[in-house]
Amino acid sequence: MKKEIYLSILLLTLMPSASVFAQVQLGELADEGGLMGDPGSEMRQSAFDEDDDVDAQQQGTSRDKRRLNSEDKNYGYTGGKNFINPPQEKFFDEPLSYFGYEFFEDAPTDFAPEINIPVPPDYILGPNDEVNLITFGARNSTYDLTVNRDGEIFFPGFGPINVSGLSFTDVKETLETVVENQLLSTKVRVSMGNLRSMDIFVLGEAHQPGMYTVSSLATLTNAIFQSGGVNLTGSLRNIQLKRKGEVISTFDFYDLLLNGDTSKDIRLMQGDVVFIPPITKTAGLAGEITRPGIYELKQHETLADLIKFAGNLKPKADTFAVTLHRVDPSSNGFDLIPVSINNSSLGSYDLKNGDVFNIFPVVDNLKNAVLVKGHALQPGFFPWYEGMRIGDLIQSKQNLLSMTDLTYVLVKRENKLNQNYEYI
Repeated sequence: MKKEIYLSILLLTLMPSASVFAQVQLGELADEGGLMGDPGSEMRQSAFDEDDDVDAQQQGTSRDKRRLNSEDKNYGYTGGKNFINPPQEKFFDEPLSYFGYEFFEDAPTDFAPEINIPVPPDYILGPNDEVNLITFGARNSTYDLTVNRDGEIFFPGFGPINVSGLSFTDVKETLETVVENQLLSTKVRVSMGNLRSMDIFVLGEAHQPGMYTVSSLATLTNAIFQSGGVNLTGSLRNIQLKRKGEVISTFDFYDLLLNGDTSKDIRLMQGDVVFIPPITKTAGLAGEITRPGIYELKQHETLADLIKFAGNLKPKADTFAVTLHRVDPSSNGFDLIPVSINNSSLGSYDLKNGDVFNIFPVVDNLKNAVLVKGHALQPGFFPWYEGMRIGDLIQSKQNLLSMTDLTYVLVKRENKLNQNYEYI
């Protein structure tokens, strides 16, 4: 059976000869300016180097920041250059933040008419909308017609035409039919001019609840951002759109933030109410997860959904060493529950309000490895296998640096019984 190695099993040190030490000492004296080199020239060169460093920093500031932000110092094996690593505490000091609410930090709070947005074909016309007509052919004319309170436009030469409640596509077809039937060799081009504004309400756990004047192209999310967003006490996943006292739609902000889905971002109408109810069930994830934080949950959602919201586990996550802090009112405290995260259990693990999962990284212990140090050409870790010998690591003089003492090798091995090291 294959023998498993848990800690260091071999430390091979190849000692350099006396002449090497002499060269090192001479080099050290030269660095101090005692034997080789001019101190004044070094100072002048140092000043030039500092100037170059300042210029390089000024030229590459933005580029360096972008590069540094992409670094991950904890990715992969992060142990030292030996088998003795510092302990890894099972504590997380960073507080968790509620997910999604940071998107409202720079939300606009004033009314900005949307004049440059193309009018969609399903746009419903109403009072104060402006319709632009251009006739060409036998008659060339331009008309700017405004929908009155009765929902009609007055087309000179044709009389009033009812357009209220019709979509932009239906209005175009209606006007094209009217012109073609009553004017020979004449066609019409229909477009929208100035659009009406309307009053809607944003109520509940909004940052600034109240009545807002918005563009007729405004959607539910436009109204939420215009009101300053949602308070931490408000739900992001059960935002209700009420029309004439009835809930006609519910909007889940996670669909937009996590999936880019705007299919339920319904266009508003005059008098609509956007209601934000209080937040209910939440759970948190800390540690080896892409987006640590506190997430809002619906009643049927499980641990699998929670991990998906947080962007899935990081590569170093120890799926067999996860702990759960769960509120226990009966004991006036918390229960610490061990959890094993695997694909078979995620979808069936029920969550309770206030649950916090701590996902720890695997320990930086490098197993089944041999460490070579000293005057070797490639010092470092090498994979260990059963029956391995020193000659497998150092097969010839080509694997050593020049002037290496070939008569001295030190092997350091762990004693598995007492975990002490012995030298061979």
